[in-house]
Amino acid sequence: MLLLSALALGLVESTGQNVASGIGRGGVADTSASGEDNMWDSNTTFRLDSSPVEWAIGMDLTTACPTMRRPHHLYYQLGNALMAVAFLAPGGPYGQLWLRSVLVIGCVLMAMWGWLVECTVDAFIWAIVFLVINFIHVIVLLFRLRPVKFEKEIESVS
Repeated sequence: MLLLSALALGLVESTGQNVASGIGRGGVADTSASGEDNMWDSNTTFRLDSSPVEWAIGMDLTTACPTMRRPHHLYYQLGNALMAVAFLAPGGPYGQLWLRSVLVIGCVLMAMWGWLVECTVDAFIWAIVFLVINFIHVIVLLFRLRPVKFEKEIESVS
């Protein structure tokens, strides 16, 4: 808890080193001879232009993502788009059927992305797990929504 409080106050950087004593990622901010000129050096820890978020969490956000990667493959984009559309389903049994059916299609696309594009086993396995869960829900919902029909002789008894 003390470490979280120190992080919030900016006394400890995310590397766990003590900023207050001048030991940081980029070294000590030299405030000798030229003063203000050294504060703008790229290797100093203390900067004058830090945002409130940077100050609150005690880390430099410009190094968090130095280069942006290209967007993911079309399978990933379509899978997530279908999942977003699925969650717009109305309430009720037919809305649940819509939700689970579209989620099955989205999970198929996510599994294809994980296996064919990203080539990672974990992304593929998670997509398959969610695919199986949603497919089972679709089957259960279809059995619940099917009309129950009796022969005319049995219906005439009641």
